[in-house]
Amino acid sequence: MTSPDNHICIAIIDDNPGSLEYLSNALARNGVRILAASDPQEGLDLVYANRPGIVLSDVVMPGMSGLEVLNCIKKFDPSTDVILMSARNDDRTMAEAMRNGAAGYLEKPISLACLRKCLGDLIQSHAANGIETCSTAH
Repeated sequence: MTSPDNHICIAIIDDNPGSLEYLSNALARNGVRILAASDPQEGLDLVYANRPGIVLSDVVMPGMSGLEVLNCIKKFDPSTDVILMSARNDDRTMAEAMRNGAAGYLEKPISLACLRKCLGDLIQSHAANGIETCSTAH
C-alpha cells in the first residue's frame, strides 16, 4: 500500500555515482520516494521488493545492460514504466528499447526540464488509469 507521504516511487539504476546522485537529488521532493542502485542486479532487487511505478535505468552498465534490465522488469510487471538513459546516441538501441516496451529513451546529459516533463506525463497517466506508483510486494 502506498503511504500518504510517498505517493510516487521512482527507481534509478545507474553505475555512475555522479549520475545517480544528480538524478536522485533532482527528483527528490515531498511525495516522491527515490530508490537508487549503482548495480543492475541490486536495482532489480529494489524493483521486485518495492514495485515502483517508474524506473530510470542507464543502458551501458557492467554485468547487465539497461535493455536486459528493461526485459526483466517487463516480465515481472508489464505495467512498470521504464525509461532508459544513455550517453551514447545509438538509434538501434533506442529502437530496440521502444520495441521492448520502454516508456522513453533519454540522452545524457539529461535535461531536467525534459526529464520532469517525461516523468510528469507518466505520473498523470498512472493517476488517470488508477495505477499505483509505489507499493511493497508481499
